[in-house]
Amino acid sequence: FLVHILNVTKDNLLDPFHDRLDKLWNFEQKEISDALHIFCKETCAAVNQEFEWRMASGDPREKVVEMAENLKADVLVVGRRGLGVITSTILGSVSDYCLANSTVPVLVVQ
Repeated sequence: FLVHILNVTKDNLLDPFHDRLDKLWNFEQKEISDALHIFCKETCAAVNQEFEWRMASGDPREKVVEMAENLKADVLVVGRRGLGVITSTILGSVSDYCLANSTVPVLVVQ
């Protein structure tokens, strides 16, 4: 399985441009998601591997762990961008969260 999580935040709903920005954001995210889906599907097909696609929205940290557990994954593989201690402490690291909270074994790739 390949799981793609969109990080959706609640913006100021009083912003007069909120609806237009939200539509633009959703359009760009859909284009990125579609391109990623096509790339992964073609890559797997080229090496005769099965491919299933899942997409969710919300806090990536929580959704990745939730989906790995719901799919009864054997292992959860997550990437790490190497943001550094201070940045990952402020922003929160998906890989750190997965390591601390997942009941599924986690492999972090940097």
